[in-house]
Amino acid sequence: MNLTQTLLDTELGQAALLSKLSGKPALVFDDVFAWNGKVVDRATAIMALLKVYNHVPVSDTVKLSAYKKYNNRFDPIRESDFFVKVYADEDKDIAREARIWFSVMCRVIRGDIESLPKETVKQILVTLHS
Repeated sequence: MNLTQTLLDTELGQAALLSKLSGKPALVFDDVFAWNGKVVDRATAIMALLKVYNHVPVSDTVKLSAYKKYNNRFDPIRESDFFVKVYADEDKDIAREARIWFSVMCRVIRGDIESLPKETVKQILVTLHS
């Protein structure tokens, strides 16, 4: 393991802990956040947040695109607990995997909080954009 990977693990660990305690996303670097113990990019976090709390529809095409980007971007930490894993069947239906992954990601974003006031959702969106 190199120094960069150790640093990334440390930053992810700190952000994941902060996120677990607050129930909100914590910035790791650039557009990467830890949210309830998992790593997520800004676009996926916004999409899942809006889906979970505002019931905005997300098409299968968008889910598939986000799933592919997530897997490519975070491939180096695939074996980490921070990575959202999907265990697929033998048939390798990637569209199905993407739908399952997005559902898991939404559960990660929701955490233990069933509903949030609109003002809190708005504040999280501001945090994700800053």
